Amino acid sequence: MRLTRARIVVAILIVGVIAVIAIVVDQFVLSSAAVMNPEAPPSVAAIENQWGYIILLPTNKPDCLAYDPASVATTPDSESSTGKSLNLKLVATGTGTCASWAGSSVNIAEAPALASLTGNVSTDSQGRMQFARVSKSLPDGTEVILQWHCAEMMCRISGTLNQTLTEDVLKNLANSFQVARLPN
Repeated sequence: MRLTRARIVVAILIVGVIAVIAIVVDQFVLSSAAVMNPEAPPSVAAIENQWGYIILLPTNKPDCLAYDPASVATTPDSESSTGKSLNLKLVATGTGTCASWAGSSVNIAEAPALASLTGNVSTDSQGRMQFARVSKSLPDGTEVILQWHCAEMMCRISGTLNQTLTEDVLKNLANSFQVARLPN
């Protein structure tokens, strides 16, 4: 009887060790190798020294959205713990197969800490991410703002929803933020 119990205990321990190894490999080896950090466009890379913190960008950016070089700036921000935030905008290319995206834009802000969203704030999630969410009715549609912890920063993304720029697009963008690769 004792020999059978000992075999059962050993078998359970072996299964447990295999499960832990599988989880570690999945979380830290497979998933990190599959994600390529996004390359920062020149306008973003140009302000790296002025910003002084890591720069996070989405890896899952729709082809019909491009970085607007004129929007990239570090700006005074009373909602940031450092008094400034990194701001940039994704705008619709609006040509060819992207014509349906015309007028769409996404605002991105990041800082070491941002004030909490105010108003009718809810919590929303996608995959492993959890966001603070606020929506505001505007004359041209509904603006959705998502805020979350990204690496050691706080990130905020917003956009006015339409047929192509949906809340799922915003969540997919937010869910894919990684430290940007900067050119040497």
